[in-house]
Amino acid sequence: KPFSNPTIKVTQPIGGVDQIIRSDTGVSIEWTSTKVSNVNIEYSLDAGKTFIPIASAINLPATDRFYKWYPEPGVKSNQAMIRIFQTGSAAIADTSYATFTLGAPSLNLKTLAGGERIGRNTTELVTWDRTLLTRNRLEFSATGGDPWTTVLSDTTLLQFNWKVPDVEASAARLRVVGGAN
Repeated sequence: KPFSNPTIKVTQPIGGVDQIIRSDTGVSIEWTSTKVSNVNIEYSLDAGKTFIPIASAINLPATDRFYKWYPEPGVKSNQAMIRIFQTGSAAIADTSYATFTLGAPSLNLKTLAGGERIGRNTTELVTWDRTLLTRNRLEFSATGGDPWTTVLSDTTLLQFNWKVPDVEASAARLRVVGGAN
């Protein structure tokens, strides 16, 4: 039987081709290995220049071949990578094939975000941006809270000419809410 060296291969996430991973739903890390008993997993936010140990992923049984990582809030990068190495021997290791984007989704209302005085029955341009979401909806409240009325549903738009309702309100609010992806 031929002699073979210990090996580790990261199979997920491999990165590249605009791979985007939402950290709020957890990162599925997968690997294969031969002649390896235990592994440690690390992540990089700078395309592999430096790696940070995942505290809960030290000395894992290599036979698990799967680990679900929930990054701390605020951990984000468009140059993330994963490295898995044999516990006690960083020379037996593999890294994601390429970088990937890692982060939590966000929505930000840019106009009519609060404090503006607008007239009833006017048309106002509402703009927003989003990160790691492809769809959202726009909602209005005359009371500043419940109930919310959908102004624009399940959209990919980032702006909308909103016809302000004929409602007298001092606490009215708009909000942008994440939709299905």
